[in-house]
Amino acid sequence: MASPIIRCLGLVSLGVVLLCTTCRARPDPVTLSDPVTLSYSEALNHVLRQTHFSSSHTARLLKDNSMQLLNLLSSADIRGLIVSSASEAPDGKSSQVFAELKVGVEGWSVDTNMAGGDVARKNNGRGQRESGDGVGLSLLQCIDDFSLFQKAVESRELWAMKMLDAYGKPSPAIFDLNVLWLGAYDECREVTVTQNMTSDGHSFTGKYCNGGIPVILENFVLPVITVKEGLCVPSSCADFDVKLIFNVLLKKELNQSVSLGDVTCTEPTPKLDTLAIIALAVCGAFVVLMVVGTALDVALVQVPRLRCEDTLSILMTGVDSRGEREPLLDVQKHSLSFQLGTCTKLLASFSVYSNVKKLVDTRQSAGSLTCIHGIRFLSMTWVVLGHSFWVATSLGSWNVGRWLEISMKRVMFQLVGNATVAVDTFFVLSGVLVSYLSLREMQKRKGRLNWFLFFFHRFWRLTPVYMMLVFLYLATMQYWGDGPLWPHTWPDRDNCRQSWWTNLLYVNNFVNTGDKMCFGHSWYLANDMQFYILSPFIFVPFYYSAAYGCLSALLFLLATTATPAVLTMLHHYPPGALAKVDTTQQNNGSWFQDFYIVPYTRMAPYVVGMVAGYIIYRSNATLRMPKMVAFLGWVVAGAMGLASLFGLYDATANDPMPVWQAALYNAAGRTGWGLFVAWVVLSCATGNGGFVNTMLSWSAVVPLSRLTYCVYLVHLPLIYTVFLMRRTAFYVTDIDVVSLYKHTYTLTHTPYTHLHNTQRHTPIDTPHTHTNTHTLSLKCTHTHTHIHTHTHTHVCTSTHGELHTAKKITESQE
Repeated sequence: MASPIIRCLGLVSLGVVLLCTTCRARPDPVTLSDPVTLSYSEALNHVLRQTHFSSSHTARLLKDNSMQLLNLLSSADIRGLIVSSASEAPDGKSSQVFAELKVGVEGWSVDTNMAGGDVARKNNGRGQRESGDGVGLSLLQCIDDFSLFQKAVESRELWAMKMLDAYGKPSPAIFDLNVLWLGAYDECREVTVTQNMTSDGHSFTGKYCNGGIPVILENFVLPVITVKEGLCVPSSCADFDVKLIFNVLLKKELNQSVSLGDVTCTEPTPKLDTLAIIALAVCGAFVVLMVVGTALDVALVQVPRLRCEDTLSILMTGVDSRGEREPLLDVQKHSLSFQLGTCTKLLASFSVYSNVKKLVDTRQSAGSLTCIHGIRFLSMTWVVLGHSFWVATSLGSWNVGRWLEISMKRVMFQLVGNATVAVDTFFVLSGVLVSYLSLREMQKRKGRLNWFLFFFHRFWRLTPVYMMLVFLYLATMQYWGDGPLWPHTWPDRDNCRQSWWTNLLYVNNFVNTGDKMCFGHSWYLANDMQFYILSPFIFVPFYYSAAYGCLSALLFLLATTATPAVLTMLHHYPPGALAKVDTTQQNNGSWFQDFYIVPYTRMAPYVVGMVAGYIIYRSNATLRMPKMVAFLGWVVAGAMGLASLFGLYDATANDPMPVWQAALYNAAGRTGWGLFVAWVVLSCATGNGGFVNTMLSWSAVVPLSRLTYCVYLVHLPLIYTVFLMRRTAFYVTDIDVVSLYKHTYTLTHTPYTHLHNTQRHTPIDTPHTHTNTHTLSLKCTHTHTHIHTHTHTHVCTSTHGELHTAKKITESQE
């Protein structure tokens, strides 16, 4: 006997292929082929009668809302509604509903509430109004074209059948919350109706629209879901027209309270506006600078340097490696002197060759914290993976209900559900580096720092590429793709036109937050900059006294620990994005903007990192611990890290967490994770990391670590683009999301892959090659002297006064 699930899927699939839907009985339901007369309402009724739901949370909630879903699905088959209304058209004319609608528009007697509350403007009594895009369109023309479409459906004309086929149809896995009935986007847009097909000699094409029908499911992890159904309408129709027409049909034909909410129709790809042209011109200018800079660098710097190295090789070995046909250099005196002007130096700084060489150089200076590179790379990988899962479950998902229900009960899902601690890892690393490097600089300068350069260097290091990407995002995002999920407007992008200055000043986590944010994931940069500005209040006291520094750090730590606890108790904030609080007053609405992104709830890991940086500085990275102490440190730090990462499992999968426990976690959870990361950095930097330090300090991740900032900036828009260009809903599985994540991460690191291959085949990568990309002049001299020994000295001097010297000393000569 077939299982209840198989019967459910079979009946729903049967309903998908039905071509006539109505919630009221008709004597002869009409379909395109008319072999089956079972309506969607009957099929869903049968499913609800025969299916024995499991005790799972999702199924139980869907069963509780079964009548609402039944009414919705019975009314939402717009394609069946079109066929049904077309079949009632008397004598091949437009249906009575369309005739009444046209009369009402001419006199503006239509109930505008049927269009979702929109009010059109009367113009000369002809229903002329301006749509949202500012283009004058005729609602009457849309009604006429739609009536023609209905008559063509009745007569089975090919273009009309294609338009009808392009409509979204209820899909399988409805009870897994598959509410994306997208239809056929490209098929709709390919439909063309020529002038000889219409009565008044005009032409139109198919236009794809997306109609949203909101559904409220109480006490569910997704309290409001929206059924999105693809609609294929004549190109003469605007968003308002589609909403009005279908809501009139739903009201008159089906007498249902269900109505279309937001309707967005895709327009032809717009021409490049002024802002986009400027953005492309700027990108083109950078390309030109890179080409010119590379040519100058190779011709004026790299080739002369190669000649100097050849000279040095001859003097060192006595063998001319250039070939027998090349003339030997004058062994008595050789001079190659070349100086570059300021303009040439500036252009050569754009050299792809020199910058690539520096990027892939894995050598690190003495005193570097080499483990930082591995931690940074792994943390960025984690951030991209978490965002991939988040976007997959929030945009275009086929089985989001079932997947969330199953995944949240898996312990290892906390690696995704609680992946926000990866951001705290970056805060720890920033704190370590700021404290360690600033204290070393103060030691060199006897307690002094150039404070202007301290702050300006940070701003200049982060801001140019950041603001360039914000500019490209708001100027060109709308041209990146299209599809049934591609948004008609981009709130995040459009916000950048008004709020870009908050990003420039790094205050976008305080000003114009929520639905006004520009480049939403950049809240991290605002926090990091604010922490950097406050950092002197911690590391300066540390320089003069360990006691003063500890007192300052403790005050900051207490403030940023107590604040989230108090806010949680007052506003009942949850301890995580998916964790639940045991209260009817749980506040999820303002959690992100008022709790998650503000510095006074996020600074604890940064302070912990600064303390770790001070310890490394004071010990000169040579702190030796007894093996037992190191072992206990790893055990305690590991326990804190695991508690912070997996401590929300029960509140996510099973029972909600009491408010006091949520307050305790919000106060101590991020601090505990910060202590874990700080211990890893401290142990590896002081020689107590063992194999952990070996893995994290692997030279191969050094170039990847240098790219993490740009990966962070571009990865989320790239993930959004990949998902929103899909023509079908995404079926969420761990493998599929990880595969998508892998491709996204590869794309963001493509420059490194290409650059690495280029570097591998570069023939002049010798130990004597100066790798600083700002070395733009070179002077090489060779002197031959006779004293008591025969000494060949070859000196290459760069513009920075750096010397590359090699000597070959032979026996004494008379």
